[in-house]
This record gives sequence, C-alpha cells and structure tokens, in this order.
Amino acid sequence: MRLEKEGMMRRLVMVAGMIVLLIAGGVFAAQGSAKDAAGCDGLGVYRSEMFAAASAYAQRMTDDGLHDRTIVSLSSDDWQHFAENALAYQRDLKAITPPAWAASWHLTQVAYAGIAQQMSTLAAENGLLAVTAVSPQLDQVAVDAAAAAQTTTRTCADFAAFVSDWYRFLGIDDPAATPTS
Repeated sequence: MRLEKEGMMRRLVMVAGMIVLLIAGGVFAAQGSAKDAAGCDGLGVYRSEMFAAASAYAQRMTDDGLHDRTIVSLSSDDWQHFAENALAYQRDLKAITPPAWAASWHLTQVAYAGIAQQMSTLAAENGLLAVTAVSPQLDQVAVDAAAAAQTTTRTCADFAAFVSDWYRFLGIDDPAATPTS
C-alpha cells in the first residue's frame, strides 16, 4: 500500500510539473544554434518550435490561474481547464514537424500531453484519485521517452542537451535520468 501511495505521489508530482511550467522558457529556446552540428540538422528550428509550444501552454495555464497551484487545490472546473489546455498543447505539438531523426521522441511528447488531457478529464469528472487510472500510461510514456532520447542522441549528440533543457523547462524529471519502478 505504501509503495502504491509513493508511486501515485511520484506520478502526481510529474503531472504537477506540467502545471508549474516556467514562463521563462524563452531562455532555453534561444539556446538553439544558428548552424546545427553534424547529424543534428533541424535541431535549432525544432528546439524553437517546441519551446514556443510549451511557453504557449504555460501562458494558458497562467491565464487560467493554474500556475503554481497544488493539484489537491484544483476544483473540477480547474481540472477541466487543465484538460482543455493539455489538449491545446497536444495539438500544438502535433503541428510541429520534428527532424526525421527525432520523430520517435517527439511522439512520446505528444502522447504525454494526451495522457495529461485524459488524466485531467478523469479528475474533473471523478475526483483526484481517478488519475491512478492513467498511471500505467504515464509510466510507459516515460520509459518510451527515455529509450527514444537515448536512440536519438546516438544520431545527434546535441539532442541530449535539448532533452535535459526540455524536462527542466517542464519542471519534471528527465525519464532517462530517473529510474522507474
């Protein structure tokens, strides 16, 4: 029972990270280089587009009063706004065409946004504890993201720095650096 509670708390913290996205993400987006390194064609543009999408998401969350809120303080209406924002974020991510070498990792980010939308909808309709229904999906997308990042970094070594910046911007642990149980 204790392990289940710890696992749920870890997942809730991961989701809470999406709520508390840093607005100052433009700093990370600006780090894209003018000329991409060998094997990293398109990384600079991709980086800018991804951070623009995450910044827009953060702004929507702030506009709805969801920034810097604990998940236990969210009402059903708040969770519904969260779901709407996660859906818009997923659509923004889907509109981005990643470099071919980053496509598998990009799909994990689209999937994560979709799971956040599902989780938020469940919480709006059934309360906070309903989020446990998506816990296996969150765990799997973290595993998939870590594997995709590792594979992608073999093609583009600079991708590792992008991924690190990405997860730091989102305020969540890097799945490649965080063991899952």
